[in-house]
Amino acid sequence: MSIFQLFYISTAVPGFDPKEIQNILRSAHSFNPTYDLTGMMMLRGGIFLQLLEGSEENVRMLYSKIKADKRHRNLMVLMERETDHRLFSDWSMAYHEITSIDLRLINDVLSWKSLVSGKDVDDHKILHFLTLFRNKKFDHPKSS
Repeated sequence: MSIFQLFYISTAVPGFDPKEIQNILRSAHSFNPTYDLTGMMMLRGGIFLQLLEGSEENVRMLYSKIKADKRHRNLMVLMERETDHRLFSDWSMAYHEITSIDLRLINDVLSWKSLVSGKDVDDHKILHFLTLFRNKKFDHPKSS
């Protein structure tokens, strides 16, 4: 089965309450298994990074729903691709707050400035970045 992956970045709206993350994750853990979607969401200083995985139809349907969410803006797709395996198959939606140590890792793999601007970011760098994070322990496993 072909898996479609979409990786995007967005910015939280002014006044975004970080406590809202729990509501977002609760919704993802309820919605995503129904549509065989998996992925990961990361947050740092009001910047969201998110990978969605599943059938192209279901990923695009969820991304349309996400685009309409008023809690963030400035959505920019950084990668779309077909593959034969998921990176986050064990999570309906993994979550990770990016720390200062993680920022060093991100900068080692790809420039944060490039990631935020969407310039000079190629799929190989994004996949390497996501693979490094996949190997960390995350909150909210798929089975929860």
